[in-house]
Amino acid sequence: MDKLLIAQKFGKSLSSYNQEAKAQKIIIKRLVSLFEKQNLSSFKRILEFGTGTGLLTKEINNRFQYNNLFLNDLSERYISFVSAQYSAQELQKISFIEGDIESIFIPENLDLVISSSTEQWVENKKIFYNKIYRSLAKEGYFVFSTFGVDNLKQLREATGKSLKYSNLETNKQELSKYFRIIDAQEDRISLNFESSLEILIHIKKTGVNALSRENWTRKSVKEIMQKIERVCKNGELLEITYHPLYFILKKK
Repeated sequence: MDKLLIAQKFGKSLSSYNQEAKAQKIIIKRLVSLFEKQNLSSFKRILEFGTGTGLLTKEINNRFQYNNLFLNDLSERYISFVSAQYSAQELQKISFIEGDIESIFIPENLDLVISSSTEQWVENKKIFYNKIYRSLAKEGYFVFSTFGVDNLKQLREATGKSLKYSNLETNKQELSKYFRIIDAQEDRISLNFESSLEILIHIKKTGVNALSRENWTRKSVKEIMQKIERVCKNGELLEITYHPLYFILKKK
């Protein structure tokens, strides 16, 4: 997996992401809502990885108290974007960590590691889960959303490209080696569009096409649009499906 390409693709979607990320916003609200059932509101040290444009960061700030908040993203452009959203006083408690979460050093004794719609980009899950386990303080929480096997299945059929996703049970089995599973759920979110062009714009504006180095030509775009029309047809509209998985975990 080309992490530099991923950073470049998401970097290009910076200005459009928040407006277009309808499914991602729903996922963040659901993830935070599930975690709030633990009745925890105060943390010493929090790490959010895959901060992006800061949609989850806002929820953290609005709902939780903390002494230190560490924000990580692969792209320096996103870090600068999020940094500009907070006052000098707020930034005294926030630290930014640029780089690939799999390879960089991350803080220790964390009370909470949280992330939304990022874990699917992790290549070596076993090593990564162990890394998160070691970074957590005793009784620390690992809270995140990722995606399941049906995620964007229509686009996978139309383009032949997709990340490798795992189902809920497979994820639970791997995670249970390091964490106690408090809650694990899955959902389906369908988005409807009036045309295949709208779907392509959605893909571009959210960075969903971050796997591909291809520069679409007029001919290739036409071919993909025809395939999308065929596989995404749902009545008079076209539909794509997001398949989020939610995990509320506690260090064993």
